[in-house]
Amino acid sequence: MEILTSDEMMDKILELVKGAERSIKIASAWIKGRHFGSVLDSIREKEQSISLEIILRASELEDMRITDGGVFKKIRETGGKIYLCGRLHAKFILVDECKVVVGSANFTDSGLSDSKSGNLEAGTYYQGAEDDDQVKKLFEYFESIKKEHSLELNENLVGFVLNPVRPGHFEFLLLNEEFTVHSYVEVTHRRVKYLGRISSIHAHDLGFFSNPFSQSDNGATAPVEDLRRILSEDGEKSWRKAALYAYFSDNKSPFRIARAEVVCVVQEDSFSMPEYPFDAGLPVYKADKETIDTVFRSRLNGETMPLVVGKIRGTDLQTRIDLCEVLRRHMMVTGVTGAGKSHFVKTMIREILHEYTEHVQVIVLDPHGEYRQEFNDGEIYVFEEVLFPVRGDEVKELIAESGFGTLVTGNSNEAQYIKSSLEKYIRPSASKTSLIEKSLKDVLREIITNSPPPARASVSAEDKERIVKEIIDYLEEVYGEGSLSCQPEVCEKINNIINSCKSLVIVDMSRVTNSDTRTNLAGLLLQEILRQNRQDPSKKKLVVIEEAQNFAPERSYGDTSASKENLSLTTLQRLATEGRKFGIGLVVVTQRPAQVSKSVLSQMNTQVVFRTISKQNLDVLESYMEDTGRGLVELLPSFPTGVGIISGVAVPFPMVFESNDGN
Repeated sequence: MEILTSDEMMDKILELVKGAERSIKIASAWIKGRHFGSVLDSIREKEQSISLEIILRASELEDMRITDGGVFKKIRETGGKIYLCGRLHAKFILVDECKVVVGSANFTDSGLSDSKSGNLEAGTYYQGAEDDDQVKKLFEYFESIKKEHSLELNENLVGFVLNPVRPGHFEFLLLNEEFTVHSYVEVTHRRVKYLGRISSIHAHDLGFFSNPFSQSDNGATAPVEDLRRILSEDGEKSWRKAALYAYFSDNKSPFRIARAEVVCVVQEDSFSMPEYPFDAGLPVYKADKETIDTVFRSRLNGETMPLVVGKIRGTDLQTRIDLCEVLRRHMMVTGVTGAGKSHFVKTMIREILHEYTEHVQVIVLDPHGEYRQEFNDGEIYVFEEVLFPVRGDEVKELIAESGFGTLVTGNSNEAQYIKSSLEKYIRPSASKTSLIEKSLKDVLREIITNSPPPARASVSAEDKERIVKEIIDYLEEVYGEGSLSCQPEVCEKINNIINSCKSLVIVDMSRVTNSDTRTNLAGLLLQEILRQNRQDPSKKKLVVIEEAQNFAPERSYGDTSASKENLSLTTLQRLATEGRKFGIGLVVVTQRPAQVSKSVLSQMNTQVVFRTISKQNLDVLESYMEDTGRGLVELLPSFPTGVGIISGVAVPFPMVFESNDGN
């Protein structure tokens, strides 16, 4: 141990710094002046890299008036790390963790100058084996001040929490102008970490923080009398414009306030939602990548979810979803045309085929033929133009449309026979309808030619053949030449789809123009899927319904009925409520969620939402999303293509993500 006077202290410090080989640690309430500059110059002149850590006091603004911005800049240029402690009063320098000068002097010119020009200070120098315990004790003390009582100034510090703080969200003064909406931040309070996502950023100007025309000036504004004088001038308009421009230019003090939604509370290995607010004034940091990844990649039980569908917005971290929850509790995918919803579904299908080939079969109902061009490894079934009724009334309407309504109206023997025969032949079941063996053309011919003639009328067999021919000719002209002939082939195709062993089955319905037939075929197919999985739920199925408003409308949509006669609607409602018990998951895809059956959408417990503009659709989405995801809905109109929200049971917490590019 060696006692140092004011005349010896600076020389000893420079001697230690010049001889440093690994690290320099400085604790000083204030730092300023040429003597500290000499210390930094000595560090910069060294050939080897030296770790520099400095703890400063920051208990009031006056501290920062002494240790000014120039000091911070020089420390940064030297590669040093800066820590702020509100209660620091210690003054010492620790070199290579084995040499120490500790005393009364701050690292200022008055503290480190000689006895003639500076303060009268005293210090102690420790070195050597006899002082090892004391040096080690001071090193540990420095580390404890740094870790337990100080704030590190680094690029990850982005702001400070403002009043008031609420459990679910908070606002903070944003210091990093490069930070954007959707960025993730974190706040640590009592060793508990709060992960937040920025939902909005507002630019303010301190010069105009309050209303300049208010009756009570609170001092937070620029000199408002100048502004009042400019606006009250009766002079030339151009002068007033120029004066206002000069006024605004002279009073600029811009700053930004960000609002962040609390995603979750991270405590050790568990996640939870916040129940009470943390303190205002706490520092806000850029969220650690490891924290974000841990929160969003795992199920709540800690298992990693293997299905990757994109990356978390503003990061290079993967977005993952839990397919088990999609199968159990279904998914809705929505967004305007071109926003990225179908691309997302295709990406998800590719991931399922890659990760779950032996466990999950994907069946896509595609009304526009978009999918078969992109999947060469799937089994593709194309339905040609066809009429496929599932109720006798549909055939009656076709007969009436052909100009022979008298055959099926009234109470004549002929009408009664045809109507009862239609109910016998035409059934809403792919296994019970007569169309499994007979074409619709055969059914019409058989029923009409075998019908009894009207009372007091003589209708020859030739007349009945003529009537049948006219009906068939008309319907084939309107609906296509083969529309009355291929019903048995359609039934066989449905049977083949149900019994397919392929992991991906695409049902292309783009050539079916009749809306009733489209919903009938979809309904029959979905019925068979449900029937098969009732018998054997071991083979999991994920059914994707593209353009769901065409199959399950809330109200009649175009030519698609929303009545109970719509077989696809009623079957989808059953699948939505019962499918999970039999290993069937639904993915409902639509650009118009407001037009899709509420009873179906209410069962979609995961929501993937891309750009949405219509207020009607936004209101619907907000009603279905979980509470923690509702704050994101207002962002949807501004989303670029491929950016969306995932909320619900398939992800641990709602997130903004970017869909994979498909490569």
